[in-house]
Amino acid sequence: MESVENKIISKMKKCGRGSVFFINDFLAYGTRSAVSKSLERMVLQGSIIRAARGIYCYPKLEKVYGLGVIAPSCEDIALAVAKRDGAQIVPSGAFAQYQLGLTQQMPLNYHYLTNGTSRTITIDDVRTITFHHASPRYFAFQTRLAQLITTALKDWKIEKLSTEQLQVLKNTLNSNTRIPVSDLKLMPTATRELILSLYE
Repeated sequence: MESVENKIISKMKKCGRGSVFFINDFLAYGTRSAVSKSLERMVLQGSIIRAARGIYCYPKLEKVYGLGVIAPSCEDIALAVAKRDGAQIVPSGAFAQYQLGLTQQMPLNYHYLTNGTSRTITIDDVRTITFHHASPRYFAFQTRLAQLITTALKDWKIEKLSTEQLQVLKNTLNSNTRIPVSDLKLMPTATRELILSLYE
């Protein structure tokens, strides 16, 4: 009879390196206790990574530069959690600002708005991923750009944006398809007026 551990690694290999998993993904192979013990043994063997409590990864391997095992990014984990929960998420705060190029500093902690449950996940005992349950209007946007700009500027005073940040926004807006009126209507007034002023 094939062991729980072999069944788990077989499923992981089918999903491919970089895939993120949860204990519940393997409960068809044994009891929760048996699955947990098998996963912990695999972590000790170095064949998988424990990214957070109850969250595991079949890691990618970087061979060109000899970096070896590559841990999943916070974004990979956040997307896997959202998929598991059947929830929508959108970057917020510093992470949204980073994605738009308004700051060059990669955030240590990642913040998302979600239509699911609010929660915080601690990654490698240092970083955190925080999900905040938010109004449905944040998930009603037709375009990702409009949604991202809205969440990035949600906690910023627009009048404090630097000349460089305004130029970044202007370049981004004018190099993408124009944001539809329906999305502009979902934005706070100050954000909408800023967007319209940056279009050429």
